[in-house]
Amino acid sequence: MRHRKKKNKINRSRTHTKATFISIASSVIENERIVTTLSRAKKTRPIVDKLITLGKKNNLSAVRTASKIIPDKNLLKILFDEVAPRFKKRSGGYTRIVKSGYRNGDNAAMAILELVEKKEKVVKPKDKKSKSKPDIKEEKDKEKKEEKKEEDKKGFVGGLRGFFKKQK
Repeated sequence: MRHRKKKNKINRSRTHTKATFISIASSVIENERIVTTLSRAKKTRPIVDKLITLGKKNNLSAVRTASKIIPDKNLLKILFDEVAPRFKKRSGGYTRIVKSGYRNGDNAAMAILELVEKKEKVVKPKDKKSKSKPDIKEEKDKEKKEEKKEEDKKGFVGGLRGFFKKQK
């Protein structure tokens, strides 16, 4: 009997379950957002939160503890250098789960597991070109597009369009 055993095994052995959640947590740290089933997202959330808490400590002990969970050194570097510093002012709740409907094949509830603090995107300023003189190439491209539209209207396909759409 399974009395007082709340763990959801997700139909896998213990080691396979652990590996699944670690790989999902790694993907969340690397991509900052992942689409997975709702039950997997709920089970992975505490792992990701624990890793970010370790990343905020940023000492040798925290690095060693995190490396037991995530053995990839590149991901640890991303965690400690990029992800964790964004959450310095937060005391918890680093991830969010958003329900996103059901999967087509087996109707499983899907969810988006994402980090709350997004990476700031650097916007590059565009070159300011004088718009007073239009380029010759742009004019030619516009003329070609207009010619193609006229050709489409004339041919067999154009006739079918006119047949199916009521022309005024």
